[in-house]
Amino acid sequence: MTSDSAPATLPPELERQIFKTTAVLHEKMIPTLLLVARRVHEWVEPHLYSFIQISHTPIKNGHLTRLVHWLDHRPSHFFRRACRHLVLMDMGLENETGWNSADVDRLLLTCTGVTNLLILASNPLRPLVPCVPQLRPTHLILFGQAVPRTTVAESFDFQVPLFQHLTHLQLVGITQKYHVEWPHWPAIAGLSTLTHLAVFAERDVPAYILSILPNLKGFVLYELDNSEMTSPDMLLDPRIFVESAFESVASWYVGARGVDDIWVRADEFIARKRRGEIEKSVYRWPK
Repeated sequence: MTSDSAPATLPPELERQIFKTTAVLHEKMIPTLLLVARRVHEWVEPHLYSFIQISHTPIKNGHLTRLVHWLDHRPSHFFRRACRHLVLMDMGLENETGWNSADVDRLLLTCTGVTNLLILASNPLRPLVPCVPQLRPTHLILFGQAVPRTTVAESFDFQVPLFQHLTHLQLVGITQKYHVEWPHWPAIAGLSTLTHLAVFAERDVPAYILSILPNLKGFVLYELDNSEMTSPDMLLDPRIFVESAFESVASWYVGARGVDDIWVRADEFIARKRRGEIEKSVYRWPK
């Protein structure tokens, strides 16, 4: 049982910052930190739930089982403030996730403060989008077959509230590239807050995207290998940064843990290129 029997010997704000920083940098220490004192427990506990993943594992692991339990034992604002990074995997396949729809609905209705969302799906995302109307992420990555790449818009809708606060959007599907005729580009161009976009696309797409999204500050092009882009003229635009498609999801995970992600690397690269520190014909960090 935690208590405040151990008196504070540092200014309260400094002590609070030390424990919170320790929790962020050394996540495995959080269970131990929770036992130091009641005040420390209050500071540190939210970090246990800053990152939540619902995946296709057969059974919910112990951490997430506790999470469902604590949904009924914490104030309504606790998880709204605590959870900032959320991963959803194949949520239309209930029998494979180990999660029932009631658990998922409760989680999504509670964790409305998510700013960074990763959705991995092997099927088009139509069943999921209506389930998350209360989420307003600023950073979103759609991976796999989450969004149809056909020339038919089908029922997927980038105009739903889920997408309306996005500043950073990644569309990653290495089995088939996006193309100019893809019917969702106009809707994406209508996302008024969007400043950064990452896609794995046909070679005629970059010029088209830059024409319909003139306010982009960063434009990441994914590639499978170095041979796919051999300095075409369109890569001279200083906003373009090239990254391996295989790094996309891994980059999201490290970013959620506080390490520089693809957007940090892209922004730094673009800033240095604009200052003339990187040649105009260079569009990726040297290996």
